[in-house]
Amino acid sequence: MFMKKRILIFWVLIVFCALSTCSRIRYIGILNKKQSVVTAILKLKTPILQSRFQVWISRVNSQAENQNWFRVKSEYLMNSKRSEFEETIPPQEVLYHEKRGEVILKLSPNYAYFIDWGVHDANPINDHYSEIRMESLEGNIIYQEQEIRNAFWLDDDCECFLWTLND
Repeated sequence: MFMKKRILIFWVLIVFCALSTCSRIRYIGILNKKQSVVTAILKLKTPILQSRFQVWISRVNSQAENQNWFRVKSEYLMNSKRSEFEETIPPQEVLYHEKRGEVILKLSPNYAYFIDWGVHDANPINDHYSEIRMESLEGNIIYQEQEIRNAFWLDDDCECFLWTLND
């Protein structure tokens, strides 16, 4: 009897633990706080077809919203109802060069552009991009390997990994 009770308690604890753990989505984005447009060139580790890229970034064609690219005005970034202020990235701000496997993203001032996501506190940005180049009026900079992951800091206020570009 005592052994059955211990086994029952064990199984109840396992079920409770499984139910109480949830998958927290952490978006990965770039916030442009500069006064001018910055161009981010993201080189995919594995190039994809143009049609697949359009589905990948499109909010309309996706089955799971958290797999889409979107942007948010900086003043709504820390808002608890941020999802209400999410916007589709305008087509003129994102281009894909299929042969080079590069995404060219025009980052408008005072917007955060979300380009990836991770579960819990995992930042999988290096799994998708081998290089990120930032081009602005002030110059160019290239990030590779671990530098990419290090650029995106966990921001608890917006519950996201955020790379902030300042003047």
